Amino acid sequence: MAKQRKREEEALQLDQPSTVQSDGVWEEEPVDTRTFFSTFMKEPFFPIQQAFVDAMLGTDPREWDTRYTEGIALWGKGSGKDRTAAKILTYVCYKLLCMKDPAAYFKREVAPEYRSRLADKIEVANVCINAHLAKAVFFKYFRQMVKSTTNPQTGKNWFEEKGLNLKKDILTREIKFPKHITAYSLDSEEYTGEGLNLFFVIFDEIAGFDPAKARELYAALRSTCASRFPQHMKLLLLSYKRNDTDYMMIRYDEAAYESKTYRTRAATWEVNELRKKEDLVDEYARDPEGAQRVYECLGSTSEGGYIKFKNRIAEVINAASRQNPVVSDLWRIINLRGVQFKDWFKPESNTAYFIHVDLAKDKDGKGDACGLAMGHFKRDMPVTLPPSLIEAVKRYENYDLSAAVGRKELGVVLDLVLQIKAAPGGEIIFDEIREFIKRIKHELKFSIQQVTFDGWQSTDSIQLLRKDGAHAEELSVDRNNSAYDTLKSLLYRGILEAYYHPTLIRELEELIVTNRGKVDHPDYGSRYASAEGGVIRASKDVADAVAGCIKTCIDKGKNNFQFWSAGDGDPLKDRPDLMRKMRDMYRFESEELVRHGEKPPSWYKRFPW
Repeated sequence: MAKQRKREEEALQLDQPSTVQSDGVWEEEPVDTRTFFSTFMKEPFFPIQQAFVDAMLGTDPREWDTRYTEGIALWGKGSGKDRTAAKILTYVCYKLLCMKDPAAYFKREVAPEYRSRLADKIEVANVCINAHLAKAVFFKYFRQMVKSTTNPQTGKNWFEEKGLNLKKDILTREIKFPKHITAYSLDSEEYTGEGLNLFFVIFDEIAGFDPAKARELYAALRSTCASRFPQHMKLLLLSYKRNDTDYMMIRYDEAAYESKTYRTRAATWEVNELRKKEDLVDEYARDPEGAQRVYECLGSTSEGGYIKFKNRIAEVINAASRQNPVVSDLWRIINLRGVQFKDWFKPESNTAYFIHVDLAKDKDGKGDACGLAMGHFKRDMPVTLPPSLIEAVKRYENYDLSAAVGRKELGVVLDLVLQIKAAPGGEIIFDEIREFIKRIKHELKFSIQQVTFDGWQSTDSIQLLRKDGAHAEELSVDRNNSAYDTLKSLLYRGILEAYYHPTLIRELEELIVTNRGKVDHPDYGSRYASAEGGVIRASKDVADAVAGCIKTCIDKGKNNFQFWSAGDGDPLKDRPDLMRKMRDMYRFESEELVRHGEKPPSWYKRFPW
């Protein structure tokens, strides 16, 4: 490898810069990036780095490549992203200074009548998360690169030969090049660079930015570049993965559908060939999922996430091998009246079902989405806990699950999970939800023992369902974390059965814990660009519906108001005829007791069905 690179460098050195007399654009013919970094800077890129540079800057030095507007480099920690950003920006400044009049050249992008309104300056920038990194890390590298760029023909600093004063023109966070070219080291907190005449912007470790701030800053600087250099603007994002919902992951997922965006994902040792995976053995032993996220940009473990072991979510759901009961396997519905169920979707005998409905509000305070979950409790579900999960939960969540291994516990089966979306420009129709619940109860004959709603605009629905004979009440999963704690406990223990539901899995994976200790969703999500089709804001309406349903199932499964078959030792076990008779006698009365919260009679505990 080293010999091959040496041969390439020797070959590249034969192609030295020359003065261009007849060209109206170039004052000095620029060299390509490989030649520049091998001969001018004596620091060639590694192959994956060079491929990224080729995609963003092109391979023909006499052209400003317009194939891609944006580049996203999702590379592991330690892959050399800071130096890569500094080297790229150095080359951009070099190429601009090779031109006779850079500002005049790029003004050709706009109509002649508007050219006089554009500034005669060109500005490039790198944006770090804070002022300290902007000064101490990036600008340190950038200043070093500029000072070490040597003209291979003269042995002198190339930028100094072009008129840059290495003492006076290199300031604290900017370099003032000749020909009205300025390079800035900006940050996401104070020195954001809005209003500059930006042509080329690099977002350095953007995954570390606050997602809301990152989106705002990205949009502002992108529009700044687009308004001034619509054809030749460039935005580069370089970072490793912090969590599932950081802005780097948001943009990486969004870019899957963008023809003008180049994206690359690689592990640390794939980018930086001086590093090896074997060097990180201790990091992987200490925190396997965290190391995978940081060094490989893979996995779904989020820093600060509520469900830290996110692989367990899909693992448990897939293990159940349950099927979607809705025709065409729909999980997102707009027209509830048109929902059709598969023939096998029927209630189990002597089984109580529970429904929880969660209504989500949009920015205007209207209901734009709704989560609905129906389930039932199931006794004697075997607890399945891989040893690695027991150890990880004990280490990172200070909770010992080892005692549960081998036990059979009360679990939950999710029979139906839907996300109900409002029609474009509309809002959720509450009457349709109530009619849908009545349909499940009366037409499909499911024994709906209780329907719960979150507190938002649920009063009318509760009252109307009660008139229909349903036991309906309010239940908020946001008042405390008990519902989500129950859900997580069932997931970890493997005593939850559900069918594949992309929105549910995504929402559970993205759950966070706020500074106040509340389980919530992030401002933006990252896993929208595939199965869910398009990027939308984050949500948890389906997760809330499931958490509420599970909490009710477990609570009701543990109390004396439920009906189940007599167990071993029950005196009525051998009298099924008497059991059915007494069950039918007391079912109505017992439901009334549940509805009104009355104390059951003394004989009630003898018949725990």
